[in-house]
Amino acid sequence: MSSLPKQSGNADDRSDERRKVRFSMIARTADRTEIPLLVTDLSESGFQARSAVEVAPGTTLSLTFPLARASRAEVRWMRDGEIGCRFERPIEGDDFTELLVTLWRHG
Repeated sequence: MSSLPKQSGNADDRSDERRKVRFSMIARTADRTEIPLLVTDLSESGFQARSAVEVAPGTTLSLTFPLARASRAEVRWMRDGEIGCRFERPIEGDDFTELLVTLWRHG
């Protein structure tokens, strides 16, 4: 697991340990609009991704991670093709570790 780079949180309320990742996924809005994302940063409480689609802060996205792990997240900010989201329920402890291992193995 030590091969996965870490980032510590910073002053903009991202205090969970953050991991650099790189995987594609499709997010869906409440009206089922599909938004392709390239996730680049992941923590127990949220993620950062690249998106060619503009998404307003406050929008709730439905997500499906590898191994069919479903989650929902609120868009907190978007600028210059980057999007930051916070999970409604954090992915904690062993579940987060399992997700990282799965991404690392299939990445």
